[in-house]
Amino acid sequence: MELIKKHTVSKLLTSRKELLQIPITDLTFSKILEWHPRWLSTFRKAEALGSQLIEANLRLYCQGFDNTESPEEVDELRVRLADLISRAANGIENSVNVRPVLDELIAKVSDIKLAKMLQEFNAIRNSQPNHAAIGFRTILSLLIKEKAKRSDPDSTLAKDPDLNFDDDISNAVRLNIWPEQSTERRMLSRYFASSWKTINHVVAHKVGEVALVDKEDLNESVKLLNTLLPSIVS
Repeated sequence: MELIKKHTVSKLLTSRKELLQIPITDLTFSKILEWHPRWLSTFRKAEALGSQLIEANLRLYCQGFDNTESPEEVDELRVRLADLISRAANGIENSVNVRPVLDELIAKVSDIKLAKMLQEFNAIRNSQPNHAAIGFRTILSLLIKEKAKRSDPDSTLAKDPDLNFDDDISNAVRLNIWPEQSTERRMLSRYFASSWKTINHVVAHKVGEVALVDKEDLNESVKLLNTLLPSIVS
């Protein structure tokens, strides 16, 4: 995602969070009127980048609430506004597609679980990037096991039925299942030491909004899979 789109989505989600964090005991229509101008420039920028008429719809949704005294009614309005912002953010994110794992490689994968998970990864990589990032961990371990069976079928790595993301990568490097000077080995070693591996770890094992990924974060994972897959289908 281009920097401006990523920044705008982040601002939209922050505006939504701020709106939803107003305690219902303090929630009045006036509070929403105080919240709205602080994010006006973000809403206008988002309209220019996406297909949602955020600013126009926000004003439309708010019509008739001027004299509302019920916090419960204002809370229902708040939920509608939050949903509008979510849809706008998703629309901007979905305007950029992550390239797929190559179908011609997946078609040649003999391991049923690995092939199925690669197909599902491709199917959800744009719409559900966090689930795709979690699935990638299993996919990479399965791919490493398949390569280990080809390069050293008697090794512990090849025979171990358990999947251990970090250990599988480090053992693949240590055992040279891809030759030391090969492109595959260099990319796997680089990935193991990079922030991309950390991102995949965080989304699977940490709590909080910072433990989420944008779909463009999957690009390096896809690049790695497309580089490694030919070695187990040839």
